[in-house]
Amino acid sequence: MSSMTGWKLARGNAVAREMLARKAQRDLDKKMDFKIFAGTAYEVPKVLRRFSVLLGGSIKDDLSALKGWVCKDDADAVHPYLEELHG
Repeated sequence: MSSMTGWKLARGNAVAREMLARKAQRDLDKKMDFKIFAGTAYEVPKVLRRFSVLLGGSIKDDLSALKGWVCKDDADAVHPYLEELHG
């Protein structure tokens, strides 16, 4: 094998490694974006439940339907905010 052919082969391998590294980075970036999205989407129901507890006082209708949807942890988390508003 001539030195020129060996150089071309080495250069081709380096380019291939660089392309694979870039693809791996893009894949990792996509996974991280999805992980952030999934984490945010997971938190939305909790935020909505707590928001409904905060607004519960301004709702004129029967709130018994919320009892099945809102857990004690949600109510406990919102309680300090309600105390501050009413304080």
